[in-house]
Amino acid sequence: MGIPRGLQETLDRFSAKLESIFNSSGGRKLNLFDCGGGGIDLIAVAIVTVHADVLTLTSSN
Repeated sequence: MGIPRGLQETLDRFSAKLESIFNSSGGRKLNLFDCGGGGIDLIAVAIVTVHADVLTLTSSN
């Protein structure tokens, strides 16, 4: 079935923004903080799963 197109587009935009931040930080690992509001949870987990080498996810849940 795959990822719905709208979600894939959001993941792609979010990935591009994170890559830009990563590059401007000099390649340092990024920390994402999740407040558990619901909307970012799925996206954040998906991105961190794919890019665990450069991202860390911290949740307040």
